[in-house]
Amino acid sequence: HVPALSVLHPITSAINHSCDPNTELTISSASGARVTLVALKNIQAGEEITVFFGGSHDAPVIERQMSIVKNLRFTCSCTRCTKELGQLSSSEKEALSLWVHSFL
Repeated sequence: HVPALSVLHPITSAINHSCDPNTELTISSASGARVTLVALKNIQAGEEITVFFGGSHDAPVIERQMSIVKNLRFTCSCTRCTKELGQLSSSEKEALSLWVHSFL
């Protein structure tokens, strides 16, 4: 499979990241760069389509944030990260914030 972020496509480029995605994107180079988007849960009409961009989906929030910042150059503010970041201690939040700001 070709990494999802290495392909530009008018539809897939409009899908946002979430650490709790409702779809999974695969791109198969064997079938002529076929893009497949599979729902992981029920998606309501009008609900945003999201996908996990990479890294370890099961990693703790600090590891996910660091991977996303390092590899994709943005901080994730999805519902899952917002909730999990809120559960960190003040010192953990400060350390992560300093790391993010020094990297970006």
